[in-house]
Amino acid sequence: MKRKTILSLVFLLAGAATILLMLRQPDSQTSETMRDSVNIEAQTTQGSMGNPSPPHDGASIETAHSMDVSHLPIVEALDQAGFTRFASVVKSSGLATTLAEGGIHTCFAPTDATFDQLPASAQQLIATDPKHPSVLSWLKYHFAQGETLDTQALGLERGLWTLDERLITIWVTPGKIRLDKVAEILRPNIRAADGIIHGIGSALKFPDVPSAE
Repeated sequence: MKRKTILSLVFLLAGAATILLMLRQPDSQTSETMRDSVNIEAQTTQGSMGNPSPPHDGASIETAHSMDVSHLPIVEALDQAGFTRFASVVKSSGLATTLAEGGIHTCFAPTDATFDQLPASAQQLIATDPKHPSVLSWLKYHFAQGETLDTQALGLERGLWTLDERLITIWVTPGKIRLDKVAEILRPNIRAADGIIHGIGSALKFPDVPSAE
């Protein structure tokens, strides 16, 4: 009887030991897995700190264009705010003098990339004869006297008289303001000393150039 009791206790102890080993093994594996994860994360962090990714070009451009130009005349503000090609043509056309003497203006400034959207004939004329009447007309179409830009009545088409004495249409929808329904204002309300600039992402229509007879 005693022998049977002893054997039973041995079997019970052996079974308990086996169960304990089974319960401990997952914990050990889990701990090892956690250590591996920590090591991988540490290596990843160290690698990213040792070899930082280069800044995104868009972020760099945005930083450059966010500089304060409110102390500059509108043409200089255009140049410093990144509308360099447009500012260059305004200067070479002689329109900069007119703007300087004309008080406060609103400018719808095309980005440098929009110049490539213009017809080849327009680009050639701008490059070779910036004082040409068609170039001046196109430039003046981007300026209006004062700082009036009504953006309150959504969905209503309105107009704004430009220095070219033509009416530019303004179409306001939620989250968007478009000129002539094609040029969206992408960078609004850039303050200059004598006006305000709204950057647009599409080229406004260039006047038809009379053919030489």
